[in-house]
Amino acid sequence: MVTNEPTDNPIPDQLDGKALAQMAAADFEYFFLPGLGPKVEISVGNTHSACIRRKDDKVWIAIPAEMAREEITDAARMFFHLIILGHEIAHLVHRHLYAGQQETADYRALEYWADFYGAKVMMALVTFGPRVSQVFKRFFPDGTSFDVPMEHVGEAAGRLIDTVYIPDPRYPAPLLRVGLVNNGITSFLRHEFAGKGVNPIWYYSVFKRVFSATTTRERMVLHPEEMEFDIEPVDRARRWHREMQGNRPAIAPWLKPPVLVYLHTSFDQSDEERAESERIRLRELQAGGFLLDEPGLEPPN
Repeated sequence: MVTNEPTDNPIPDQLDGKALAQMAAADFEYFFLPGLGPKVEISVGNTHSACIRRKDDKVWIAIPAEMAREEITDAARMFFHLIILGHEIAHLVHRHLYAGQQETADYRALEYWADFYGAKVMMALVTFGPRVSQVFKRFFPDGTSFDVPMEHVGEAAGRLIDTVYIPDPRYPAPLLRVGLVNNGITSFLRHEFAGKGVNPIWYYSVFKRVFSATTTRERMVLHPEEMEFDIEPVDRARRWHREMQGNRPAIAPWLKPPVLVYLHTSFDQSDEERAESERIRLRELQAGGFLLDEPGLEPPN
């Protein structure tokens, strides 16, 4: 496990979105060996939604003033911000702005990946981040069962559907985006629970809570087609990232060993490893309510 070093400054009693974003950026940099990881900078204003921007070799995350000003007064607000920030960090760390103009299919595939990987970033921040984990502990004292925070992730997901996950051909469908967040969370927890004898019902427990908001459940009734998962964008994203990686051991090497299993950016896999990875992903989606009639898939164990 990554050691949570004490922070230089105490967490303020009143925390806004800008401060949380700066903590998330500093914590993500901390996951890498000193001086060897990507620089994560935050700017405020001149944007309607959070995004990454680039000028020459400098890349940063821009967040809107409204997001920066919002007070983080409860766990759902914290998760809402961290899901968004994790998504943008995923774009930044995988160098998604370094490929020039992208076809719609490639753009959409990278958004798939950012939703999935961004959820893992969120989980790593609340678990290992020296600063963000302290914010998490304000809302959830030590010993809180994992399913309690997931209820607040579900509340955040409902707000995302209301305000951020707007239907757009360049992005996954709104419900599928929630599903990708769910899949990122289960991927993180699968590693966290490995060898601990946790009942496999936890897959469904996470899904039930992540999809629990009224807005989300209403959309599941009105737009069930958004629950259909397409593996092609995932394969496309893998190919894109493998090309971006080139001869390097990873797109962003030098993650500290304890966090590497959760957040690696290496796309070197044999055909057998790739098939096994796909099988695990599909099983997790099935356990979470997707691919209910997919042949040849056994329940997770």
